[in-house]
Parts: sequence; structure tokens; C-alpha cells
Amino acid sequence: MTMKKAKRKRDIQLWVWLNEKESAELNRKAAMAKLPKSTVIRMLLINYELREAPDERFYEAMRQFYAMNNNLNQLTRKANTLGFADASPCRAYKKVGAVSTGDRADVSAAGEKQS
Repeated sequence: MTMKKAKRKRDIQLWVWLNEKESAELNRKAAMAKLPKSTVIRMLLINYELREAPDERFYEAMRQFYAMNNNLNQLTRKANTLGFADASPCRAYKKVGAVSTGDRADVSAAGEKQS
């Protein structure tokens, strides 16, 4: 029984000799981009300009953004389910100058009824 080898995307192995300076530069670029050395080499081969990976503040801001987005989505779904959000008043508010005082009273009254 013969075993089939798994098909790889890259089936050519390359051995490269580097001096200390070249190795240090490759290691620096890989650490800066937070990528493996092999990925850095491939990117450099296709003339990709490596950029420094964002710091932890960026990722913390993104986590906060995702959390706010999730909360907003939950509130929107709840408002739609309970009937707080009605499409007709929303469409009226989008039209500049087409909103009357009566529409506003209807929307605020609908919100008070559900509270």
C-alpha cells in the first residue's frame, strides 16, 4: 500500500546562505511585520513593501469598536423585534424638509407606549 503525499502549494524547498548582517536584517523585518521569515522572503520576491505591524493600542481600539458594534446590533435587533423602530418614520426623517411635527410626536409617542 502506497501513501499519497499531501499536495502542497509550494513544493520547492530553497536553502539560502546568509551572512550575519543579512540574517539580522531578515530577522528584524520578520519581527517588525510579525510574520514568519519565509513569508517575508516571499513578499520581498513579489516586491511587496513590508510595513510595521500595528501596536497593541490599535488592537485594543479594534476590540472596543467590535464590542460597540455588537452592542449597537443587539439594540437594533431588539428595537425592531419590539416594534420601536418603524420604517415609515425613518424614511420621513431622511427626506430633508419633509418631516412634520406630527411625525415626531407619533415616533415619540410610540416609544413611550413601549417603555
